[in-house]
Amino acid sequence: EDCTESLKFNPQGVKAFYRRAMAREKLNRVDDALKDTEEALRLQPNAEELLALQRRLQALKPKVETPRGFKRMEIVEASEEEEEEEVVAEAKPNEAAIEAPAEPFADIELEHTVAGAEKAKDMGNKLFQEGKIQECERWFSKAIWLVEESGKVSAPDTLRGILHSNRAFARLRMQRWSSAELDCDEALQLNGKNPK
Repeated sequence: EDCTESLKFNPQGVKAFYRRAMAREKLNRVDDALKDTEEALRLQPNAEELLALQRRLQALKPKVETPRGFKRMEIVEASEEEEEEEVVAEAKPNEAAIEAPAEPFADIELEHTVAGAEKAKDMGNKLFQEGKIQECERWFSKAIWLVEESGKVSAPDTLRGILHSNRAFARLRMQRWSSAELDCDEALQLNGKNPK
């Protein structure tokens, strides 16, 4: 998003094209990334870093030709957690008629209080420091459910923002780029000055 914004002000920004291509590569948007490298190379031909990135992207591109008149479609399996999030998101138009979603991670027992959410945050941080990234992501997710979806706890925006920001960092380590981006967006909505 930053690179796209930068290119609005400087459409000749080679670095912005290069950096956006790197970001798009990590988001599995290979075709878009290749377009960015082509544009950057048009502006700065023979730049070795650009050429290396372009070669790497071309190696990622599928070799299968799509028959004329058809479009290629990528099918990506969602994790169980993402599927649950989709179901909840689809249900939101009739929120008043729907009960709170089932409690996730039943093995993680928390008081249904702000103190319980703080405890989950602290445990998530501890697990992260110990390198137990998947487990820490579960604790942050449980705390987020508690303060945002359970309907049982009203927590301050600062705590909610920290939980999303911390879970985003765990998801970055897990290479779950899109989920991390969504958590960062939520954290910034709650606290637009959060540098993390």
